[in-house]
Amino acid sequence: SLHDTPVLIYNTGKPNPGKWHGSPPNFNILHPTIQQEVLDWVKELCLIGKDHPSFKGIELVITLHSMLSLGNLTTGYNDYMIAGFEHDTGIKVPVDRRAPLRGKLYAEWLLKNVKEKWIDWRCKKLGEFYCRVADLIASEKTNLKLRINTELSLPERNNPSTWSNPDIVVKNNREAGIDPKYFKDRKNIVLTLTTQPAI
Repeated sequence: SLHDTPVLIYNTGKPNPGKWHGSPPNFNILHPTIQQEVLDWVKELCLIGKDHPSFKGIELVITLHSMLSLGNLTTGYNDYMIAGFEHDTGIKVPVDRRAPLRGKLYAEWLLKNVKEKWIDWRCKKLGEFYCRVADLIASEKTNLKLRINTELSLPERNNPSTWSNPDIVVKNNREAGIDPKYFKDRKNIVLTLTTQPAI
């Protein structure tokens, strides 16, 4: 019953089992309801700050559990995600839409058969949303920036052998749905990286 809601479906076919830090989000940033919530928050912040000289824009701090990305490849297996992917790519996902744990079946098929296309589609859709946020900010005041600050570089904190991988940042960002090629031409979007967003 949750497959069409904003609740993010995991590769288990179920929602978040109750974790917070160290787990992907509870809600799906690609659902229209969640996107509208974020746009409303951004508009409110711009209205409050745009006339103050210290206000330079808005930063989205994206940790693994932040609902501002998809977290990683263990999430995003809602029915509307699959329908959108099929529509945009022409690739049919051969899974029974009546199966109660179809999210698990979606994940298994996608990651086995079309993993890179699935990742790229997610990045494209999230990039389109970030561009909408950037456009909203610019409509309030032309010199305002949208900073996308990711803290997804070292989710493998307990596996230091992965840290020397030169592609670790790109890999983890893309698996969360973030690829700068989908917003690189937007002059008011800045992509930054941190390992400790609380500092």
